[in-house]
Amino acid sequence: LGPRAGGLLRADLASRSACERLYREAMDRSGGIDIWVDNAALFVPDSAPDADLDRQHEVNLGAPMRFLFQMAADNVPACVVFLLDARIARPESADAPFAGYTLGKRKLASVIGKSAADLAEIHLRLNGIAPGAVFDVVKKGKVRTADSGTGVYGW
Repeated sequence: LGPRAGGLLRADLASRSACERLYREAMDRSGGIDIWVDNAALFVPDSAPDADLDRQHEVNLGAPMRFLFQMAADNVPACVVFLLDARIARPESADAPFAGYTLGKRKLASVIGKSAADLAEIHLRLNGIAPGAVFDVVKKGKVRTADSGTGVYGW
């Protein structure tokens, strides 16, 4: 990939070092970032046997914030779009079986709102989008998750 060419990178977003490598590789391979679309999500019911609330927190909140803060520290003039979830607007959803996911996305929305004006001064523009459901979570009685927290980022 040459400068300003598009591409995809993968990383385990629960790993801080993997997030740092992902960011650096994106910068190195592309020559800079114009648009960063954050669709990081780990969507697992809190009661599932493999539910790991710390991992959910790292993927749903920690990784997006680390990328944002790194771009700010590097003075990257980019547009960052965070895909949130319509659940953040419903207070009762924090008591639902996906509270770990919902609370992380709600906190991320708060960070976006509070940081947007300050980061605009360095031409780092933020936008949060909260669409409705993207896929069926429960199908035939089995829980289906998006993945294990591995994110795909494009630039």
